[in-house]
Amino acid sequence: MCTSGSAAAAVPAPVEQPGGGIAWNAAVSYAGTEQRVCGPLSGDGYSEDDVFLNLGLDYPDPERFQIVVWDVGVLEPIAHGSTLCTSGVITLYNGVAQIELDDPSLISIYE
Repeated sequence: MCTSGSAAAAVPAPVEQPGGGIAWNAAVSYAGTEQRVCGPLSGDGYSEDDVFLNLGLDYPDPERFQIVVWDVGVLEPIAHGSTLCTSGVITLYNGVAQIELDDPSLISIYE
């Protein structure tokens, strides 16, 4: 039997996402590709008519995944901790992985 140091070095098993896809914390590795990304809502923010939904970790943590919905105004409240999924091309903005949307109906919510 081979051991490799402490248990903290163990890689967690992948978590199955609703409807398939990748976990929020793996998205940065897929920048530039189209993916379905899922994760728990950790926070949200608004800027004029734009909405920012932070998955996994909240703003300003650079390790978060962000769903940006442009020109939507406001969204119906979503309970923090709900799992959100969306599909699109993953881009990086200041190192933060994100998917940009124009239509909030492209976000699936699992409570």
